[in-house]
Amino acid sequence: MSTVILHHGPNRYKKASEIPEFLKAHRIFLTSYGTIRNDIDFLETIQFSGLIIDESQNMKNYTSQQTQAINKLRSQYRICLSGTPIENRLLELWSLFNFLNPSLLGNREEFQEKFIIPIERFQNQEAIDDLKTIIAPFIMRRVKSDKSIIKDLPLKNEMKIVIELTKEQVKLYKNLIKETIEKVEDITVDNRKKRGLILGL
Repeated sequence: MSTVILHHGPNRYKKASEIPEFLKAHRIFLTSYGTIRNDIDFLETIQFSGLIIDESQNMKNYTSQQTQAINKLRSQYRICLSGTPIENRLLELWSLFNFLNPSLLGNREEFQEKFIIPIERFQNQEAIDDLKTIIAPFIMRRVKSDKSIIKDLPLKNEMKIVIELTKEQVKLYKNLIKETIEKVEDITVDNRKKRGLILGL
């Protein structure tokens, strides 16, 4: 059975020699992005069996200290988990694969010339197909509509509970509505700000 080491907070290990020997054989290091960035000088000295990065979209900026620190970690295998792996730019995809398999998509300049410019600027279908072919074996995508996923999910259980406001809450809410109406009717207030006030209710 693996032992979990929560590497976080002021009492965390500061160097590899502080980790008890009996924990080294079967350890799971559970930590955060910020802690990795702060402790990278210590953590990069450890040879991990594997790295599992949750919410890996936080690594989309390859120039950030956080991403650069994670790239320094040593392991035999690497896995990224994310609900939104690609958001706006192909460079974000490259940043993830630069961590997962650095040689797969080449360096940043090569990737930009071969894929980013043809796809983002010219919507080149051949480049799109080539990129999909390269990364497909390394991506496992699951959506809620997949039949295999639906079987494993419990039925949705919805409960509607009506909660009455207290007298003090009613008074505060009425005052808020009154103040908002006055600002909305004020011709000196910008229309964009008025929409924000209404949505705030």
